Amino acid sequence: TKKTVEDVDTKELLTGINSLEKAYSKYGLTAAQADKNVQKALILSTDPSETLDQIGEYANQFNQVTSSSDKALATLLFFQKNVPKDFGADAIKESAIRFTNQSEGLKKSLGDLFGQPFAEDVLKQVRTGEREILDVLQEVSVKFAEINPDLVASQKLTSELFGSPGENAGARDFLLLLSDTELSLDAAIQSADD
Repeated sequence: TKKTVEDVDTKELLTGINSLEKAYSKYGLTAAQADKNVQKALILSTDPSETLDQIGEYANQFNQVTSSSDKALATLLFFQKNVPKDFGADAIKESAIRFTNQSEGLKKSLGDLFGQPFAEDVLKQVRTGEREILDVLQEVSVKFAEINPDLVASQKLTSELFGSPGENAGARDFLLLLSDTELSLDAAIQSADD
């Protein structure tokens, strides 16, 4: 049977809140804000216990792709709903590593599909902190949907962006998912209420 918010163990809840606060305190997140965001996430979650587990497991990686704990939780929930297991979260974790390392393969793959100036610009923006990785991934996803590349180019880009976790998450379809959503807990709550 599915767990509801009321079924969640207090220790699990406190661990999730603490994990989020610890990961995002460098961006000024307080314990009260972490609690509020986790509570919102649990309202939206189809499996609160799994959500808390993923917050504990991925908060430190997600703080590398976005400075917004709200956006991080909305992304986790979006993937829970649309991608099997925790493949989406694993793929985002892998993208953080790849954008941080900025390999020649990533630069070439982005350049081959979207032009070298675009590739150089977004990688520089990430490197200098001007833009966050999650925002760049969403822009890449939108551009990817617009040009609709062939299977080989799609696989190459997915592999460079997300490694094997991206393949597990659905490869091309996973990348396209990112163009299709507003990553915000409040927007998700509003959408659920409509």
